[in-house]
Amino acid sequence: MIEAIHSLKGKMPEDLGDVVITIGSVILALATKSKNLKANEDTVKEIIRNGKAYEKFLQMVAAQGGDTSYIENPDLFEKAEFVMPVYSSEEGYIEKIDADIVGSIAGYLGAGRMNDGDKIDRTAGIVLNKKIGDDVKSGEIVAYIHTNDESKVMGATKNLGAAFKIVKRKIYPTSRVVEII
Repeated sequence: MIEAIHSLKGKMPEDLGDVVITIGSVILALATKSKNLKANEDTVKEIIRNGKAYEKFLQMVAAQGGDTSYIENPDLFEKAEFVMPVYSSEEGYIEKIDADIVGSIAGYLGAGRMNDGDKIDRTAGIVLNKKIGDDVKSGEIVAYIHTNDESKVMGATKNLGAAFKIVKRKIYPTSRVVEII
């Protein structure tokens, strides 16, 4: 949520921006008469740049009875008791991050339900510090785990490291957008 808020304020990572701008331009093409995807991309960029996207998000949260103070000040969001770094054991370039492993560990930490009756811990999860194509040194932080259950810290930290495939050759990531219809 915090990354989404910052992104709507124009502080968006490039890879996320590529996806948001591309999908936004397609949505505009579907919702309006403007079928020029390049022009639609420029429109999406401008709406984010001028703050209208952020303002609309505030309006949507308010209309649904949400507390907009969290949107206006993301530091108000509750934080997990334990935030632990995950270190790389190798040097090279990130070739792959196994989403199945990351998702399973996030669920284990409490960010999802392992069983139907489980409660979701909205402070639990994983923050990736490195992305595909990034260079990494041995001992460098590649991610952080967030949890309120200290008994899960060691296993999650150890297992999350296995999600990162590191190779010696430089990796040039391809587009994050798979296909435009």
